[in-house]
Amino acid sequence: MNGQNIIMVCQQNWDIGTGTNAKNLAKEFAKKNRVLYVNLPLDVNTLLRAHKEPGVKIRIRMLLGQEESLVKAQPNIWVYSPDVLGLSTNWLSSQSIFSLLNNLNAWMLARSIRKVAQVVGFDSYYLLQDGLIFPGLELKRLLKPRKFIYYLRDYMIAVPYFRRHGPWLEAALLKQADVVAANSAYLADYARQHNPHSYDIGQGCVLTLYQAHTQYPLPTELTWLPKPLIGYTGYLTTARLDLELLLAIARRQPSWSLVLVGPEDEAFAQSPLHDLPNVFFPGSKVPSELPAFLSHFDVCINPMK
Repeated sequence: MNGQNIIMVCQQNWDIGTGTNAKNLAKEFAKKNRVLYVNLPLDVNTLLRAHKEPGVKIRIRMLLGQEESLVKAQPNIWVYSPDVLGLSTNWLSSQSIFSLLNNLNAWMLARSIRKVAQVVGFDSYYLLQDGLIFPGLELKRLLKPRKFIYYLRDYMIAVPYFRRHGPWLEAALLKQADVVAANSAYLADYARQHNPHSYDIGQGCVLTLYQAHTQYPLPTELTWLPKPLIGYTGYLTTARLDLELLLAIARRQPSWSLVLVGPEDEAFAQSPLHDLPNVFFPGSKVPSELPAFLSHFDVCINPMK
């Protein structure tokens, strides 16, 4: 697409601190289009549970009008944190009550997006929804985009949080999408059960960084570690990775060095992995540093659940 307006409603906030598929897509789109990247709205449960966290404090100030909720992140990309406080609905077992309150959340979100779309001059636009976002079920109807694209990059209904309402809601989202873009053949096949216009667009990678015949320098963090080096690079989150499997590997093979490169969520940061002498956390790295780690690992793992 060239010269188009694209609104992206995304699972992960722009300021998450790591690269994400949605952010990378936004940057690619912005080379020839204009993008409004919409963060998830703050909800009541997050407000009560995490109101002391820095990121949540910023969102509270935005809700109170004490800080700008719309910022231009880079050329052709505006990032918007909705000025609405959503109701927390996932705990509701009744599908009818959940749907009623979810519709209210969607109405508030859509009204907020429409207002900001006018500010940035989006009179007509495409809507891309990044995965399973509950209020997104109503956004095609409420926002009336030129086309609605559902971006399917994870099998989210297997995540415990989404098991109650995720299966029926995602099926409905898939059916209403004009196009479903999936990042694997497996997810494309899953999507086609509900929508024939589902396509595997693959997973992006900057291949120029990863050259098999390049002699990458040994990262300082690995110089003193005993071999073999068993390694993973990426976001260390229990929403995707099997923490118990990693613990079992490290405990059963104490002579192996388990190297986990990347930022950690709270569960990882507080896990018993940090107490084991053969588990190492080099921390977050910029993308250009990762090939050196991978090239010196004896075994690379992807311990997904």
